[in-house]
Amino acid sequence: MFGYDTGIINGALPFMSEADQLNINSLTQGLVASSLLLGAALGAFLGGRLSDYAGRRKNILFLSVTFFFSTIGCTFAPNVTVS
Repeated sequence: MFGYDTGIINGALPFMSEADQLNINSLTQGLVASSLLLGAALGAFLGGRLSDYAGRRKNILFLSVTFFFSTIGCTFAPNVTVS
């Protein structure tokens, strides 16, 4: 999922900078893109323990559902602060 996110953010940042969209500046673009790396680091740190506790199948299902709802939330966010 991280590779998918990296590809999507690469294509989405130019549109997020437009005035009629989120109108973000260079600093905010960097924060949005770097949040993917932070999420990957936290996922690597916690993912193994979560899989050991609940099992890999349940972990992947939980993460898929979380990913889906996070994507929906980010899609309908009116600004960067909300997303």
